Amino acid sequence: MNIDLLLKVKEQILKQPELFDMSRWFLPTECGTAACIAGWAWLLSGREEREFSGDRTRMVPQLDLTAEQERSLFHVCDWPRIFAGHYKSARTPAYRARIGAERIDHFIATNGDE
Repeated sequence: MNIDLLLKVKEQILKQPELFDMSRWFLPTECGTAACIAGWAWLLSGREEREFSGDRTRMVPQLDLTAEQERSLFHVCDWPRIFAGHYKSARTPAYRARIGAERIDHFIATNGDE
């Protein structure tokens, strides 16, 4: 698991919460490109959006996660209930970003098991 890259993603989504959106890999907005955890990991590892192939077997190899770990981190429906519920009910980008950051912290703390 590439903890350094995960922490960069966490820092990015907290720095610009309006550009954090778990519903898509990349989403052009008036403020720039919004991205999910996987999308930000891709971009922050030095890759460009246009380089993404959509390969669902190893979405972001730079994170060095198993396919199961990727699913549990990249899909809100597979997050632990507490995080998924708060993310889905969040009314502001800042709160969604905070929940995303907490999800990343929990993922790291449980070594990707939860």
